[in-house]
Amino acid sequence: MKPADRIGRWTLTRRLGEGAFGETWAAQDPDGRIGALKKLPEVPGEELRALELVCHPAVVGVLDSGLSPPFLVMELAPGQTLEARLRAGPLPEEEVLRIGATLADALATLHAAGVIHGDIKPANVMSDGERLCLVDFGAANSMGGTARYAAPERLVGRTTSSSDVYALGLLLRELLEGGLPLDELGMGVAPDKPMSAGSDWMRSLLGQMCAPHEGARPSAVDVADALTLRGGAIAPMDAGLLLGRARRARVPRVELDRSVRDWLKRGGQLVLQGPPGSGKSRALRYAATELQAAGRPWVRLFRSDEPWAAAESVLGSMGLSLPDPGPLRAGAIAMALSTVQGLRVLVDEADSLDPCGEQVLEALLRSEVAVLAAVTRTRPGAHTLVPMTRQGLRELSEAVLGRLGDLPGLADALHEVSDGWPGPAVALLVAALGEGRLIRRAGTWHLSSRGLEGLELRAKRSPDLPISEAARRLGALLTVYGLAMPLGLAARLMGDEEPSATRELVDAGLVDREAGLLRLTAAGRGLRPDDPQWAYRAPVQPGDRARGGCGQVVDHVVQALAGQPELVV
Repeated sequence: MKPADRIGRWTLTRRLGEGAFGETWAAQDPDGRIGALKKLPEVPGEELRALELVCHPAVVGVLDSGLSPPFLVMELAPGQTLEARLRAGPLPEEEVLRIGATLADALATLHAAGVIHGDIKPANVMSDGERLCLVDFGAANSMGGTARYAAPERLVGRTTSSSDVYALGLLLRELLEGGLPLDELGMGVAPDKPMSAGSDWMRSLLGQMCAPHEGARPSAVDVADALTLRGGAIAPMDAGLLLGRARRARVPRVELDRSVRDWLKRGGQLVLQGPPGSGKSRALRYAATELQAAGRPWVRLFRSDEPWAAAESVLGSMGLSLPDPGPLRAGAIAMALSTVQGLRVLVDEADSLDPCGEQVLEALLRSEVAVLAAVTRTRPGAHTLVPMTRQGLRELSEAVLGRLGDLPGLADALHEVSDGWPGPAVALLVAALGEGRLIRRAGTWHLSSRGLEGLELRAKRSPDLPISEAARRLGALLTVYGLAMPLGLAARLMGDEEPSATRELVDAGLVDREAGLLRLTAAGRGLRPDDPQWAYRAPVQPGDRARGGCGQVVDHVVQALAGQPELVV
């Protein structure tokens, strides 16, 4: 391998080092992601799927894998190796405690997922002073690895989770003493040789970890517990790690995936409509990655503060010039872009385009140019995204958190609070972690005694949202009516204000509009009719003024229903 070589969608940039199965290279994909790529001796199988479900601060995430040739790409860990740090001499026992507790907890997480690292050594642990990372999983669940750290059972062709514990014991001893205990000839490792550093209890623990018989060794969970009790702090899970995993998560959504794949193959115009957090922007990122990987021309139309600046940038990237000003300028831009063979145009957040951008988009949608756009507001002919099922949200949770096991009520709570949308579901998981409701210990997730009860998406419930008087009145009406209201009734109650009020509430994430109904989302359901966000003083009937408040809203709804019983659902 050499710089600029391509493996799958990845371009090699620089050599990072060499491990049990060959070289590891820094590589970049068309989407700009940077990872550590390693060619494998065989196609990754079930162990790769298991590794993708592992979530731990000290375990780098899987970015990609391929079959021909077999390769694995993982996050590029920061800092330097422990091997490099050892060149300056042994480490103090307090630091070894912290390193040992974090690595043992990481191994416990891996082993719970059915993954054996297989090559624990200082060269495969990265540290930037704050975060530790286990790297080089090329030997996972295989007979590879480094001989000097190999447990006795590996010499006879058997590898177990206890083999990782043995190697970790040698690694911690090396950190304490500055080197491995060698035999009299200086050729082989002699783990039974008396230690020259470390407290008595540490020597005892490392002796057990390096016992010649695997059944005599403690588990990774036991090691993590022992080191934690002595003051070794385990690296905490943080929101940044979860959000990073959420961006990489690969959870099938059949209808959405099929629509985007068809568009990539056939072109045409595809508009994805859904609320914030519905996955439409992620679909556009996927399309951009696939187009870049296939070497096909594509451009992104974006919002610009300067008139026609975005269109000029798009045209310039294709070697085209901006047409002269005039009432038909947008159409001329679309016509110019249609001359580029196979061009694809991506438009994220199309609702927020500047006026010139909106003109260009409308012209493109009337042309032969292939357009993929994402919108929040309802649009005729758009592909409306549907919420995920409870099973889909559980798969998303495992893609973000790792293997969940039995967490009663999690899928139901996610579905209830997020309305099935992936963005709010991830926000819920992050909030649950930050508030101590979701706890990870020894590779397993647990719900605290408070669980997920009452956890709300506060970001969408801020009373500071700039909601108009009409939108507040419609929100209060929906709350009193019972969460969902026929559009016909909403129009009857609100008159000409209904379309703009509905759009405001949809944009704020408080209301969904679908199948002829206005329905409060989970964020909207958390508000009461007398909540400051719903409070209003507005006409109930033309020419009348009414005091704001829940009682007046109830009267208004009752009067309207009495006149139109066919609208009751």
